[in-house]
Amino acid sequence: MKIKTLHLVNYCGYSDVTFDLNRGFTCLYGPNGCGKTTVLTAVSSLCSSMDFTSDAVTEEMRRKKFLEPNIKEGQKSFEVTGVFEHEGQDYEVILTHEGWKKNDILKQSWWWPGLTYFAKFDTETKSFCIHKDIWPKFKEAYEKIMGFEVEPDFYDDVDERTLHKPTAERTVRGTYAINFWLNKSTGRIQQPRASAGEKKVAKSLSQIVNLPQNRLPQIVLVDNLEMHVYSKRHLIMFEVIKDIFKNMQVLATSHSTIIIEQYEPKTDLIDVEALIFKENQNGIQVS
Repeated sequence: MKIKTLHLVNYCGYSDVTFDLNRGFTCLYGPNGCGKTTVLTAVSSLCSSMDFTSDAVTEEMRRKKFLEPNIKEGQKSFEVTGVFEHEGQDYEVILTHEGWKKNDILKQSWWWPGLTYFAKFDTETKSFCIHKDIWPKFKEAYEKIMGFEVEPDFYDDVDERTLHKPTAERTVRGTYAINFWLNKSTGRIQQPRASAGEKKVAKSLSQIVNLPQNRLPQIVLVDNLEMHVYSKRHLIMFEVIKDIFKNMQVLATSHSTIIIEQYEPKTDLIDVEALIFKENQNGIQVS
């Protein structure tokens, strides 16, 4: 499944704007506050259940907490429309400040809550755990992005019921990398002593490679894709993420001048500020 178009009316800072997202990879760029992350949030909302019949949360509570705060200042309502494609067929989803106006995908047998995955690169590693079989994938991605080699500290997860037995007779449920070494030009350090940026990239990549392989998301949302990565490695970061999610649709945001000036093809990039100006020029007032 992929999203082809997104139409925002009186949603957050938007008055009336349509985004063409009909491609495998899209990167939104522009100054702070122009609405890049808002687009990702809107897509995520359209793919969610937004269950307004939950016993724990009333419809009014959902509306006041999750929907009404998104109404553009000075307006009384909003409407978000997405056109999705699945196996050659289009499906329309419309979300308003009151809830679903139309949802063609929620009732489909292939819909599930994990259709979208919001990857965030803004949290540090507090606990690190990657299965030995998945470690090579993490290692390749991390080394390409960061520009230095890493080595794992593997640990055998032993069934505690067999701990009394000799080592060779114990039952090992799996082998995991619970830590790793960074072989930097300035020296060799363990992951807990790495910089905040190095930890955040490690955290994000570990979450990505640990996604269940039997049911992967169809749309991946990445806010500030190049965050915490040295500017000269921004293009590499983009290519790594595109490779990891090569069979999925990726929607990302960026502030990188390297990406804006050097990334190809340019058709993958959307200048949000320019798009808003164009809509304004067409007679639609956009703040």
